[in-house]
Amino acid sequence: MTDKLAFAVPVRSGQAGSSDRDRRTAGDEGDRIVVLAVGDMSHWRTSGRDLPWGSQITFADFSDITDALIATMSPEVVISPLLCRSFDCLDLAAALCGAGFRGRFRIMAPKLPRPEVVLGEARALCPKIDIDLILDHFLVTAQVN
Repeated sequence: MTDKLAFAVPVRSGQAGSSDRDRRTAGDEGDRIVVLAVGDMSHWRTSGRDLPWGSQITFADFSDITDALIATMSPEVVISPLLCRSFDCLDLAAALCGAGFRGRFRIMAPKLPRPEVVLGEARALCPKIDIDLILDHFLVTAQVN
């Protein structure tokens, strides 16, 4: 189930029902890109953590990734960890590609010995998606329970 957060782009007066083009104009003050974070939300909650309700991101489980969700949200960026309990970044890349996503997919990963291997495989699997890694030496190695 998705956890819809306060991420909707603010609609300025006179712009009711603004178009995707209006929403995605980066130079306009107050406009924000649509970001979808995919992870294991049920595991997150059962571990006693709260979702960051003040953020500008919509959170979803892997099972929520459907044609309808991608069409409705039209996310410009999807972010996820390299590994989760129920999926990995390649599973998600394939699901996004199958759902018609054509934006940017950013994979958050700890420092990897050969990140180009993961990146190359993901890009080969889904050439129509802009895929890149966000390597963070502060991330703890993925815990798959």
